[in-house]
Amino acid sequence: MLAGYVTDATDCNDGSASVKPGAFKSCGIGACATSVPACVNGAETACIPRPATQEVCDQVDNNCNGQVDDLPPVSCGVGFCRRTVAACADHCELEESRDGKPPIEVCTWGANTCWPGTPRAEVCNGTDDNCNGTTDEGVLLTLYRDGDGDGHGAGAPTGASCNVPAGASSSGLDCNDANAAVHPGALKHCGVGACAASVQSCVNGTEQTCTPFPPEPESCDRFDNDCNGQVDDAPPKTCGVGACMRSVPACAMACWYEEARDGKPPREVCEWGDYGVCAPGQPRPEVCANDLDEDCNGWPDDNDNTSTWVQFFADQDHDGHGANWEPQSACRQPANTSRTPGDCDDTRADMKPGSVEVCDGIDNNCSGTPDEGNVCDQSLCQ
Repeated sequence: MLAGYVTDATDCNDGSASVKPGAFKSCGIGACATSVPACVNGAETACIPRPATQEVCDQVDNNCNGQVDDLPPVSCGVGFCRRTVAACADHCELEESRDGKPPIEVCTWGANTCWPGTPRAEVCNGTDDNCNGTTDEGVLLTLYRDGDGDGHGAGAPTGASCNVPAGASSSGLDCNDANAAVHPGALKHCGVGACAASVQSCVNGTEQTCTPFPPEPESCDRFDNDCNGQVDDAPPKTCGVGACMRSVPACAMACWYEEARDGKPPREVCEWGDYGVCAPGQPRPEVCANDLDEDCNGWPDDNDNTSTWVQFFADQDHDGHGANWEPQSACRQPANTSRTPGDCDDTRADMKPGSVEVCDGIDNNCSGTPDEGNVCDQSLCQ
């Protein structure tokens, strides 16, 4: 037999070694896969895949794409309750055995079931917690402008949010958004001592006025009754006249001894009150011409002892210097007099000892010489 020749002439495609009588052709994948005899009655047979079907959970490639049970995952629920599971899964359950043995687990592959999560109370977090399809309903914070940074805003709402940004507040009841000390819950204080008062600074969005209590006369009770910022500053007690006059605080501590009822020694008891005691000073001999009442009889310079009297000089021009002539002795200074003599003209106040000499033809300083010291020298004016 010659090489390349056979005695069987039934081949339907002598150009393909895989196509011959008794051989099969295969085509398609998954559920579409099929096989047919390669040659039938000397004619080559065409292999046509089965038609694809919709993919189902049966561990078969129904849609013939080369992947088994490649269905999209299944989702259910909304918001916080939303869940996603694989489309296909084993469903297992325990079945009782008839031979008295323990139950056995039987699993069946099939479509999976999606169960939504359990809703929770809605909170402000950008999530639909109660799974009703709406996010943060009823829990968003209404925002107001907070101009003074005291944590309380005022005016129309500026928006809503879960968080309060800088310069905003979730409270819109500030009654003075330009004063950080005035806001709901804050107190206004006014007055001092017994007059001190406090009021809520904001009531129903309206700023309140703080009115101090009225003052009362000061009393010795360690309290500022007259509301001047000083405690127990009642008018001092005074006694005596002239140089004997004294003054003491009206408020003081008074102490005394009280007998004890249990046979013990007396004990000292002290009390603060209107107990200031004023004692006048001791009189002294009257000194003349000092306008003081040293003997404390209510009259200054009233010594009738002529040996203590002093001389006074007439001072008609009231320049502090009297004329040298006709002095008079007295204890109390008479009107229009001076204890200092030396006035050379008691009718002119510009002529007295100590005045500056000027070129006017008169003796300004009462030196006895007018215009002395070259005050009239023309060269002094150049």
